[in-house]
Amino acid sequence: MKPVLFVTNHVAPHRVGALADLAERVPLELVTFGGRARHGATPVAHGRPISERDVFGLASSGRHSGVICGTAGRLALPSAYLGARRA
Repeated sequence: MKPVLFVTNHVAPHRVGALADLAERVPLELVTFGGRARHGATPVAHGRPISERDVFGLASSGRHSGVICGTAGRLALPSAYLGARRA
C-alpha cells in the first residue's frame, strides 16, 4: 500500500500523538517545511524537512495514495494540489 503524503509547516508538541496514531492506521510520509512557530508552540523535530518548492515534485511523484496539506506557507498548498493532480 502506498503511503499518504502529509505536508505541514511544523509539528507542535500537542499534535505528535495524533500523528503517531494516524501513522499506526495508515502508512504515512510526514514532511515539514520551514515556518515560524506560532501560538507559543515550539516545533518538534518530527517528519522529514523539505522546502516548499520541493512539495510539487514529491506530490507529483506517484509514490503516494493521497496528499494532505495544511494551509500554511505560500507555495506548499498550491504545489501539493497541483502535484497531486498531476500524479
